[in-house]
Amino acid sequence: TDAFLGLKYIMLGGEAVGREIVKELRERTEAIIEDVYGPSETTVWSTCITISKEHQIIPIGKPISNTQVFVLDGMQLCGIGIPGELCIAGDGVARGYLNQPELTAEKFIDNPFGNGKLYRSGDLARWLPDGNIEYLGRIDEQVKIRGFRIELSEIESGIREIEGIKDCAVIARADANGEKAIFAYLVSNQEIKLSEIRDTLAKTLPDYMIPAYMAQIEKIPVTRNGKLDKRSLPEIEGKSEREYIAPRTQEEEAVCAAFSEILSVEKVGVRDNFYELGGDSIKAIRVISKLREKGYQAEVRDILQNLTAERIAAQIKKEQSHYEQGEVNGEVLLTPIQKAFFEDWKLAKPEHFNQSLMFTADGKIPEEALHTVLRKLAEHHDILRAVYRDGEQVVLPVRESKLYALVTKELEDVSELEKEGNKLQSSMDLEAGPLFKVGLYYMGKKSYLLFVIHHLVVDGVSWRILLEDFQTGYRQWKEGQEIQLPPKTASFKEWSDLQAEYAMSREIELELGYWKTVEETSHCLEGTGRTTEKGFGITTISLNSELTETLQREAMRAYHAEWNDILLTALVRAITAWNGQHEVTAFLEGHGREPLHKPISVDRTIGWFTSVYPVNLKSMKDIETTLIETKETLRKVPNRGIGYGIIRCYGGTKLKGLAPEIVFNYLGDFDAESNAYNELQGSGEYAGRNIAQENVIRELISVSGSIQNRQMIIRIRYNRERIGEEHAVIQIKKGFEDALRDLSEKCTEANETRTASDYGDVKLSMEQIEDLEELFSIE
Repeated sequence: TDAFLGLKYIMLGGEAVGREIVKELRERTEAIIEDVYGPSETTVWSTCITISKEHQIIPIGKPISNTQVFVLDGMQLCGIGIPGELCIAGDGVARGYLNQPELTAEKFIDNPFGNGKLYRSGDLARWLPDGNIEYLGRIDEQVKIRGFRIELSEIESGIREIEGIKDCAVIARADANGEKAIFAYLVSNQEIKLSEIRDTLAKTLPDYMIPAYMAQIEKIPVTRNGKLDKRSLPEIEGKSEREYIAPRTQEEEAVCAAFSEILSVEKVGVRDNFYELGGDSIKAIRVISKLREKGYQAEVRDILQNLTAERIAAQIKKEQSHYEQGEVNGEVLLTPIQKAFFEDWKLAKPEHFNQSLMFTADGKIPEEALHTVLRKLAEHHDILRAVYRDGEQVVLPVRESKLYALVTKELEDVSELEKEGNKLQSSMDLEAGPLFKVGLYYMGKKSYLLFVIHHLVVDGVSWRILLEDFQTGYRQWKEGQEIQLPPKTASFKEWSDLQAEYAMSREIELELGYWKTVEETSHCLEGTGRTTEKGFGITTISLNSELTETLQREAMRAYHAEWNDILLTALVRAITAWNGQHEVTAFLEGHGREPLHKPISVDRTIGWFTSVYPVNLKSMKDIETTLIETKETLRKVPNRGIGYGIIRCYGGTKLKGLAPEIVFNYLGDFDAESNAYNELQGSGEYAGRNIAQENVIRELISVSGSIQNRQMIIRIRYNRERIGEEHAVIQIKKGFEDALRDLSEKCTEANETRTASDYGDVKLSMEQIEDLEELFSIE
């Protein structure tokens, strides 16, 4: 048209400017195009910019003369790229609203950065690296999905950058299940493949920002004044991400089958979310192991970053194992946790520090079968042949090792059983070995089988591997087959060597500043002193299955949280309830099998991998914000904390080291693993003492959690001499329970609108015992 002829300048304002409008104007005029921004409360304009062809994002520019602009989070200045409220000061700011004193007081505040008033616009914006400001929408249009604050305009911006998209609208509203979800409406001149849109967005946006519902429409409906008309947006009849979609490829079938087995979910679709099904980092390791059995190679990050079978299947590849399948022996470097055991813990009886498992079976378990299977396990899993001499860890060759010890005995009653358990537990010899011992006790028509392994060579994930292999070997023996176990992954020796190499890597250097800051801002536990009490006490919290289910499913959906997030939130609230302290430092114990600077597979490797690292936690004004703060704090921990122990072990004095006062460990959901027969929680009946009474543990409070028989069991071990007993422990326990119930209620409302060692025995659920009784049934 001729409407633009003769124009030198075109100024765009009133609404956010999109690239399509600018593109259309450039096709019609040579005029200079400017984007201007400013509310009426600041005399129309506050910022402006001349739009160039290079602008991929159309900003609102920089402040005009005599105007100052600030981007604030509350009253704190936001850094580059951090969204916040756009606030304006300067000569153009009005005095307030006529006859509206309350609204004036809210919006026009004293300028904390200079003279005059500061107007709070209610607009969301952020600084760009070039000094311009990007408009992101209205703050009251900011939504919260699964615990994340989301700017819908940021999603719109990502969609608009996709080739072929002319226009779009993104809103948040409840879906058919009553859960808040993101809906996207797309306009294009060509037919859009929504799966391709999702894949493209996944490259730049996190999973929780990908719209769950999408539809292509002819045009975006607007009101008379040009605003988005949300009421006129059509219902999306497309399928939700959560609706079942069957696997379509062999890779998707393998991932869905692994999810189903490890997470105890009967029917898994290719777009079901790993976390929402109850997944965590320990289960991710087990998924990898199952995929390897089917001939596929994957890493933990493939599971935790991609989350759905559809995306994971696109990443996995055929396994090409290059790890030694014969025996691996010789000197093995101590890992950080093992070195701490010898050098920092100063235990009176380091040889008596075990983990154990006991279960029963009807009839007599054949001694011959146990000898055959146990020998195979000790030959296959090299670290079980380790001994410790003169400060060195040595894996003995099969021909020189005692491999294992099997004690068989007829007993009269259960009182003898505990006595025999204590005898076996206290019989370890670190220098001579073996550190893998089994007691087989016959009493009447029952067999009692007690596994005892020194903690130096086993951890929580290792028990899962060992007992799966024990089950496999025993079944093969019963069927008269040669015992064949799954292929080995990297040896513990390879792992420890790679950790030492990682200590010299660029990656670990980048972590150093983070850990120094954590140490410098740590908080000692307040309210402790010396009492007349001695030793350690234990108190247990058992959540019923309904509350456990609500937290496990709904918190993960509402807040995108893991059990670590939930339990640590409850822990920090419990400390506040006890002594009023709002900031605490806790040491977390992770499984430690994190990716290093070079690829290595250890998902079928037995050993003590545990990583221990500090985090600084805050108790906020309510449980919801405490959970979000906790979750964000944990997500900032580099590589799940493995670097802290490595720097402390190999880095000399680079870190000063903190004395762990609070230790936390989530041991896992054992009900969800049908073939893993261990539960590192509580005391195994008649198994004896895992740890010698003389071994004094350093921490003041040790908290561990695990799911058993569909119930969350939280075990709090406390130092009586420093914490006292009755009053303090009652307060901590009540604070923990109240926090979990409070969080459960919030989840419902949202839907309506010391190590893996934890010093305890390994205990089986009834379902697991029944499986093993069937396994050991006597013909």
